[in-house]
Amino acid sequence: MLLQKRAPGKYWFPNRYTYSVSGTVADESYEACIAREMLEEIGISVPFRKLFKIPCILENKGAYHTVFSGRCSEGTASLILYDPEEAVSVEWVELEELYRAVKIEPDSYTPSLKAGIIKIFEEGREKYLF
Repeated sequence: MLLQKRAPGKYWFPNRYTYSVSGTVADESYEACIAREMLEEIGISVPFRKLFKIPCILENKGAYHTVFSGRCSEGTASLILYDPEEAVSVEWVELEELYRAVKIEPDSYTPSLKAGIIKIFEEGREKYLF
């Protein structure tokens, strides 16, 4: 999984690891958003599919994070250029390693990332692999 460490200037969860690529704009579908944000935040475009929605872990009652999965080749991965206003770094992490890490150092990760990774492992990660 490609993670990004959020920039220190971010309002929500600065300096924490989260999913790479996120955001929404009013009157935009989730699919249009993920396609646009992928180009803006990491400079690539890959096929993706919707996995699930999870409730926001904040006071935003009725708000959800929609989690997508994408797949890219090594060649495409080598083209990733992250937006420094969004992230200070990006890194690839094996799912099992990430699952262990969110349990050991939970404060290093955003609540939505922790909730999503736990869901993936509780329900069976094979179900979510692209």
